[in-house]
Amino acid sequence: MAAERLRTERVRIDRLASADRAAWDSLLAQGHQFPAAFMSATYAEAVHRTVGPVQVLVAREQGRAMGFLPLQRLAGWPGRLGVHEPPGGVMTDYFGWVAQAGFAQPFAGALRQAGVPCVYFTHLDQPQLDMGMPGDQPKTGLRTNFRAGAEAYWAELRERDRKLVSDTERRTKRLEREHGEIRFALDDPDPQGALEQLIALKLAQYARTGVRRPPLGVAGHRALLHALLPSTDPLCHGRISTLRIGERLIAAHFGLQCRDVLHFWFPVYDEAYAAYSPGRILLRHVIQHGASAGIALIDRGVGDSPAKRDFANEEHRFYKGLVGAGPRGALARQGLRAGWRFGWA
Repeated sequence: MAAERLRTERVRIDRLASADRAAWDSLLAQGHQFPAAFMSATYAEAVHRTVGPVQVLVAREQGRAMGFLPLQRLAGWPGRLGVHEPPGGVMTDYFGWVAQAGFAQPFAGALRQAGVPCVYFTHLDQPQLDMGMPGDQPKTGLRTNFRAGAEAYWAELRERDRKLVSDTERRTKRLEREHGEIRFALDDPDPQGALEQLIALKLAQYARTGVRRPPLGVAGHRALLHALLPSTDPLCHGRISTLRIGERLIAAHFGLQCRDVLHFWFPVYDEAYAAYSPGRILLRHVIQHGASAGIALIDRGVGDSPAKRDFANEEHRFYKGLVGAGPRGALARQGLRAGWRFGWA
């Protein structure tokens, strides 16, 4: 499609026409881009209800919707300058157009047409560069792909890193020998209760490790998790998996599933069991039992740490960007950069 024939408008998500909402779902389901739950209409709607207003850029060719990209205004003075970000801000692990195959449009031009002065983003997936999105400062993202089956994946991992596999199996046996039988649930029978326990453990982890501005320290962000948990949308639904000894929760994970991809979003474990690597044991169980829920790939998001690399067998790149359109956009970019420089933002 020719970029010059595309016209982009901005629509508040709760005023999006039902036909456009259906087209958004259809484009994400078709798989022209990586199946990321964070780019779904369901995710953007949940953000709109819990975090703040979300608007959607809709790119059209002769009236037909060809691409969708949700945004929200930054809080505080950057937002008053006109700076926008992906919906959910720091909560969001993917950003970019959900669009027809072959879609490409200069992003600054789309912003100008839609009347959006400036957008700051992270987590732009590499294929978006071919769609007209600019990006720099690449960071590694890791994935665990077991589409050939969990047993085949585990056998391959054993060949690649026998020490990791043996150590995981040894810690699992030691945990059961010293504390009792492990109970794993891919979907906890009390999901809201398990989510509350996960949030409490995560907040304790943030405090213990000195995290400034912890994501789940914001009430709206916690509400977002609760809003997504009961979703039944195959393009974005919450899944909370747990590992217990008796009634005690020793590890948990809350993530979002889109088609066969599970975004490993908020993992946590009880610090009292750290010597057994319960997070690693939980992840192994998710891989072993994920096929029953249609899971065949686990996405670990941005970041290249030893814990993420342990089970990874694929990597890709995420990019950042700060794009302005017109004089107001240039002013907003300068203001945000000054804020970063002097610690205001």
